[in-house]
This record gives sequence, structure tokens and C-alpha cells, in this order.
Amino acid sequence: MHQVSAGLRGVLGMTQWRTEHPKATWAEIEAAVDERINQLRAQLIQDMVQMGESEEWSQKPDEERPRCATCEKPLWARGEQTRFLQTMGGEAVKLTRMYGTYPACGVGFSPLDEQLGLVSGGLTPCGDYHRADAQRILDFAHAASAISDIGETVRAAGGRLPATWLFLAQTVSQMPSFHPCGSRRGVCKK
Repeated sequence: MHQVSAGLRGVLGMTQWRTEHPKATWAEIEAAVDERINQLRAQLIQDMVQMGESEEWSQKPDEERPRCATCEKPLWARGEQTRFLQTMGGEAVKLTRMYGTYPACGVGFSPLDEQLGLVSGGLTPCGDYHRADAQRILDFAHAASAISDIGETVRAAGGRLPATWLFLAQTVSQMPSFHPCGSRRGVCKK
């Protein structure tokens, strides 16, 4: 295994942190490293996304602008909008991009969101995948708790949840639930 360079430790602030915490436990060191790497990761993701934003579509003629799949009208620019997304490391990423609406149907849209494969509600594709995990793997009581936790994280990062998410959280919380040991409502017999 290779050693981490002193320069990288310095950039992450770990050399200073270690000096301030000479008796830190393994778990404390690991948590400090994870926190700093997650912050760096989020900043790098934010920078890379903003660097790759596609060309300025709002200045193009109508025939060259993105078109609505439903009404087939060109997208009208509505200026920049910001959304917040949460990385797998739990850090918020601020994404500012051009936003528009389709005048005939009123649907809002950002071409960059589509290019990046983002879903509505502040979830990254990975976060959206894990939303399904909460339903697929856990019993309903635990799934409702996981859905609620994800929703709180999105809200804390400044994101908004779609109505379907709120409906899902409410529906799952009302479903009968069985713990893996066979008890109802997640009250374990063991």
C-alpha cells in the first residue's frame, strides 16, 4: 500500500487535525478522514458538473431549442435556478443551471438535469436507487423510517421532494409490517 503524500494530508487538513488529536481512536481518525474526503469530493463534483454545462440554449433560435415531449413546443428560458443534491458521502452540492418552461404545457425543465440523469426532488441517481432499496429490502416500518430520513436529508440540503415521494412515505408508513423474526410492526421477539 502506498503512503498518502504530505501535500494531500495538508490539503485535507489532516496533518493539523492529527496534531490537535494525538490520542484519537481509529474510529475518530476514520470519521475525520471521511468528513474531509466527502467535503473535497462534493466540491470536486460540483466543479466538474458546472464545467461541463452544455452550450447556452436560451440564446438559440426556437427551432434549435430543446422541445417538450408532450406539447412539442420549444423551451423558453426562465433564468438560472439552483438546486441542491446530496452526494453519497452526505455532502450537499449546489447546482446552478439554466432553467426553462414549455409555454403550452407549463412543464419546467433544465437540459443540464437531463444530461446528468438527475431526477426531481434533490436525489442523485444513486439516491433514487437507494429509495427503491428502502422498499425492496426492509420491512415497511423500517422502509418508512428510511424514506423519512432520506426526505429530511433532501430538505436539509435545500431540496424539494415531489408529491409522489410524500405520498410514498405516507403510504409505506401505513402498511402492515413484519420484522424478519415474524413479529408485527417491527417489534422484535428476540
